[in-house]
Amino acid sequence: MYIRLFAFLAILLTSSSFTSLSAQDSGRAYLAGSVGADFLDMSASGFNTIGNFTNTGHEYETNETWGLALGYEKCLTRELQLRLELEGRSFGDSYFSLPASQPVADYRGAMTDRWTVMTNLWIDKSVSENFEIYAGGGIGVSIFEMNATDGIVTARRNDADFSYMLGTGVTCKLLSNVELDFGYRYTDLGKANSSLSLVGGQGPAGSLDIDMDSSQLMLTLRVFRR
Repeated sequence: MYIRLFAFLAILLTSSSFTSLSAQDSGRAYLAGSVGADFLDMSASGFNTIGNFTNTGHEYETNETWGLALGYEKCLTRELQLRLELEGRSFGDSYFSLPASQPVADYRGAMTDRWTVMTNLWIDKSVSENFEIYAGGGIGVSIFEMNATDGIVTARRNDADFSYMLGTGVTCKLLSNVELDFGYRYTDLGKANSSLSLVGGQGPAGSLDIDMDSSQLMLTLRVFRR
């Protein structure tokens, strides 16, 4: 509940900032679409009370990701620009097999319905007439569904968690109002904290927590309002 409230407030703050910036100067609004590769790192923790062991292990998955962003660019100096944007991003489903320290069988499951909604802030610096470098980050909410089982116990979690992102990249100007952006993002997608129960719902069996971090290589097309 609190995470969703935070996301709503972040969206509201970004929207009001767009309105304020538009009223103050002649900056440019833009719409951006992106595609890329998502390199997801999943790390298990928690305790299985049925098997009396600690959950451990890492799983690495590569998936696709897509995003849309609405933003506003303001010139600070001749070489520096500030960009504020609201971005929604979707990630492909991730399947995992995570061992425990004394496993009877691996936990097998999936992270599905993965989304992030973020407010991002970027600083662009011109390095030539047609090229810029940039860096920045964002905060927001990560939404996901997790299902896992080892055949004896099972876990399910549909959740939203705090998320943050850091990024950098290079921008190439294709036209006066069109940019192509190649960038890197690191995103902390939060943690799926779930309760274990015996298959069939016969009783509690401990906890399975999966921490999610993602590195992404992104290609973004940004179109500014004339």
